[in-house]
Amino acid sequence: STPTRGKCDDESRPSCVCDDGSEPVRSKSQSRKPCSDGQPPSCPGACEDGSDATLGDKSVSPCADGSKPDKSQCVCSDGSPAKFGRNNQKRRKNEKNRKKGRKSSEESLEE
Repeated sequence: STPTRGKCDDESRPSCVCDDGSEPVRSKSQSRKPCSDGQPPSCPGACEDGSDATLGDKSVSPCADGSKPDKSQCVCSDGSPAKFGRNNQKRRKNEKNRKKGRKSSEESLEE
């Protein structure tokens, strides 16, 4: 059966097998790190009140004012922008399109 959006025709999940017959292993710890060196990024001025966000410790809020940080302000120790995944990149693209007066990909699908 052919996989479609994560499911097969029989509603089962598709399986993935490496060339050597083993199943692929995904390292969650490395795949979710926004910086290639594994260190949390610094996020100067990323909080709503203009303060710096502190990422890395999930037991405390990244912003002292309780707001969610603007992750587009975050940079890694090597100066590169922090990468938080596809959703963040898609959100940025949609924000740029809205500023230019274009519809987002999600809005286009709704029509």
